[in-house]
Amino acid sequence: MPDRLVQFGASLDAVIVSPEYRLLPEASGADILDDLAHFWDWVHKFLPSVLSERWPGHSLNLDRIAVAGESAGGYLALQSASIFSAAGIKLVMAQYCALDIENPAYNPAPITPPTDDYLHTYLKSIKPGSVRLSSPFPEKWELAQAILNAGRHREFIGPDERMNIRRNIRRAERLPAMWIAQGMDDDLVTFSLVATGSMWRIP
Repeated sequence: MPDRLVQFGASLDAVIVSPEYRLLPEASGADILDDLAHFWDWVHKFLPSVLSERWPGHSLNLDRIAVAGESAGGYLALQSASIFSAAGIKLVMAQYCALDIENPAYNPAPITPPTDDYLHTYLKSIKPGSVRLSSPFPEKWELAQAILNAGRHREFIGPDERMNIRRNIRRAERLPAMWIAQGMDDDLVTFSLVATGSMWRIP
């Protein structure tokens, strides 16, 4: 977690919770959103009692929830706000997160000649039921690059229409305040994947 988020939370006497979720390609996009749903259910049903048991004298104000994330974490922060309205999120802070996973720039044609030997070997090594929850940078960076180079990222995400955040934002019952930051020179999550004008034309 970036120091700036920790400092921001400390300045507001906030309780910071950093959830884990299953990762691609062992899991699908639907699995990840299911993990997200279970997390928000846990926050509202169990987090207050966990806090009071472990740190007596402290309490939560679940009417002032903010979510923040970078890259995939930023994407899931926005998904939390758009899909799970019952979570009661009031603010989203997302950085360099792809908002349009259907954009051709995010789903390039496979590189020719194929360079997916690493990916093929990795996929063969996955045992049935395997779960991966953590890949601190730069761990597994080669895997992420191999998936993109093979043009298989969208395949591993899967067909669940909930993964389309543009659709979710348009259909959301209500949306919190959103702060989205993206570097102009990012060559992985390009500016076009964030600044898709039609995305923000919300009725």
